Amino acid sequence: GLVNDIFGVKEDEELTGMRERFKEDPWALEIIEYLAGATTSLTVRERRRLHHRATGFWIEKGRLWRGNTKTKDRTSKAECIPCVEGLSRARKTHEENGHFAWDHARLHLQDEFFWPTLYTMREQPL
Repeated sequence: GLVNDIFGVKEDEELTGMRERFKEDPWALEIIEYLAGATTSLTVRERRRLHHRATGFWIEKGRLWRGNTKTKDRTSKAECIPCVEGLSRARKTHEENGHFAWDHARLHLQDEFFWPTLYTMREQPL
């Protein structure tokens, strides 16, 4: 008799949600795609560059994480968030902690979160 053998491909819902969340942040999308193994269309040079850039990042339970390895870091990992979300969290942290200088708010933020403009946001008014 005939054997019905069908190979179905299903999109990973966690990855789809992460891609949607970071759609405005190309830095994170590249890392997510690399960690998901979607590098077949890249050249060897692009893969090496992306491997270097993605070092220290991982995906856990539908979230992108960055390992903190410097001695000044007070926690071992930080959740990566989109830049837009980072700005709103920075404003909220600034208000909750008594409107102190930006460096004070950044210390509280970097314990839990990471986004690429975290360290360059001091020029932007909160």
